[in-house]
Amino acid sequence: MLEVRLFLTSVRPYNSISTALPCLNHLAELYCKVARLEQCICEGLSKLLVRTISLTTLKLSARHLSNAAAVVILDGLKRNRTVTSLSLCRRASLVLCQQGAEFTDYLRKNQKLRRLIMRSQSLKDVIVPTLVIRSLFSPLTLSEVTLVDFPLSNENSRLVAEMLGENRSLREYHIVRCLLYRTNRFPKSDSSSDRISPWITAFAKSATLERLTTDLSCFNLEE
Repeated sequence: MLEVRLFLTSVRPYNSISTALPCLNHLAELYCKVARLEQCICEGLSKLLVRTISLTTLKLSARHLSNAAAVVILDGLKRNRTVTSLSLCRRASLVLCQQGAEFTDYLRKNQKLRRLIMRSQSLKDVIVPTLVIRSLFSPLTLSEVTLVDFPLSNENSRLVAEMLGENRSLREYHIVRCLLYRTNRFPKSDSSSDRISPWITAFAKSATLERLTTDLSCFNLEE
C-alpha cells in the first residue's frame, strides 16, 4: 500500500510522484490525499491505471481538481482492468461526475469495479448523487455503493427506492449523513405513505440487497 499526502504548493514533489507512479506496477492499494491534484500527478496516475497488473484499491481526495485533469484520470480508469474498489472524496467526486456521460459510461461498462464510495465536498452538491443513482439502473457489477454527506431531493429518494428494486447486483447500499430535505422539513404535499411506499416496494422486489444504511432523519416517526 502507498499513501501520498501532499499539502505543499511547490511543484517539485508533484513532479517526483508523477514520475514514480507509472513504475509501481505491482502496487495493490493507492491512497492519494492532496490539496491539488495537479495535471502532472493525474498523468502519472493515468499511466499507472493503464499499466498496472495488481492495483485493486484506489482512493482519491483533493480540494482542487481541474476539469482537464479529471479527463486524464477518467481516461485511465476506463482503460484499467484491475481496480475493484474506488473511493472519490471532496472535489474529486464532483469534478469527475461533472464529466457526465463519460463517468456514467465508465460505471456501466466496467466489469471489475465492485465497491464505489463517493464523499461530498459540499451539501449543495446535487450532481453526484443524481448521476450515481441513475447509472445504477443499468446492469452493473457493483455490489456496494456508499454516498456520504450529499443532499438528497425528494425525487432522488424515490429514484433510490426504484433503483434498489430494479438493480440485480447491489448487496450493500449506504447513504451516510445525507439529508433528504435541506430545511429538515418534509414537503406538505407529500403524505407519509407517498414517501415510504416506494421503499417498501423496493425491499419486496430486490433479490440481492442484504444491507441498507440510511439516516433516520430522512423519515418521520409515522413512516
